[in-house]
Amino acid sequence: MKHFGEGIFATGNEGTDCRRLAFLLLGGFTHLAFACAVEPLRLASLAAGRTLFEWRTLSTDGRKVKSSSGIRVEVDAGVNQLEKGEVLVVVGGLPPTPSERERVIARLRHERAHGRQIMAICGGVTIIAEAGLADDMDCAVHWQIAQSFAERFPKARISLAAFEMGKIPTASGGTAAADLMLSLIRNLHGDDLCRKVADLMVHHAIRDQTGPQTSSLMYHIPGRNAKLASVIRLMEETIDAPLGAEELAEEAGVSVRQMERLFRRYLGTSPKRHYQALRLNRAKDLLVQSNLSITEIAMATGFAAVSHFSKCYRSKFGSSPYGSRSAAQTYCLSKSLNPRRMQLVSERSLSDSAD
Repeated sequence: MKHFGEGIFATGNEGTDCRRLAFLLLGGFTHLAFACAVEPLRLASLAAGRTLFEWRTLSTDGRKVKSSSGIRVEVDAGVNQLEKGEVLVVVGGLPPTPSERERVIARLRHERAHGRQIMAICGGVTIIAEAGLADDMDCAVHWQIAQSFAERFPKARISLAAFEMGKIPTASGGTAAADLMLSLIRNLHGDDLCRKVADLMVHHAIRDQTGPQTSSLMYHIPGRNAKLASVIRLMEETIDAPLGAEELAEEAGVSVRQMERLFRRYLGTSPKRHYQALRLNRAKDLLVQSNLSITEIAMATGFAAVSHFSKCYRSKFGSSPYGSRSAAQTYCLSKSLNPRRMQLVSERSLSDSAD
């Protein structure tokens, strides 16, 4: 599998490190997601002192596009004027009109069939799914529409992460678009430039691909299914001493099979995997924010053996517990932060991201 940043810009950039993108703005697109996608690209070139990215704006017909906030935006061209080597970034929001949807779906299928690299942001994720391009792919879907999306597109794999880097990279919307682009910048040009761009954006909590959209699923699950909310609450309260599947189900008043069905339907995962993700996310927070030893953190998150904890941690985050702590300490030292300041930064980061 190609590293993200190599695959998404695999063609059309020979002899230059400048990458070109074409943002297709659909009717009702969200300004926040669009701005969060473009600004990191602009700031990357500013920080590097050379042009690293170029972009244009498109609409389905080359005319002005009205955003979800009612602001009308001029575009550079119509989608039928895509140029060779441009990555097509589909930015949506509110559902497009039936006629626009038909034109976009036809164009997406055509471009994909001819090897065009595509990305999708916010409502753009729904459009690529309608075009049949999201089958057997992890899709970062906004939590508000995750359930309906799963029912409409059963072949797609729903993700409640901020963004996903599948064959078509997707961002769930809002500031997640910035995290996706920052990750792109990191993979293409290194961690130093990524952090410079984040600092220019005053964006100190850079989410990686495992970062959740909200600080807690409890903000939106309760109104959808009380039983599932009860299980999740139990999981969050027993991270240090995890309960078995039978105990969780009994406490929530459901059968084990029903509990598993609820997790698959609403979250696209199993209770066991979700429980472990909660524990590992807590472990990552403790590594960055506390002076607890690796052994103490393993015990505090319900792992009996440090070796098993380290293996699970590396599988989820791509680095060892020690590596995560070392990277966080190095960054704080580079910013000349004292321990109290480091703690305050971590606390603010938690308010923006559960990662």
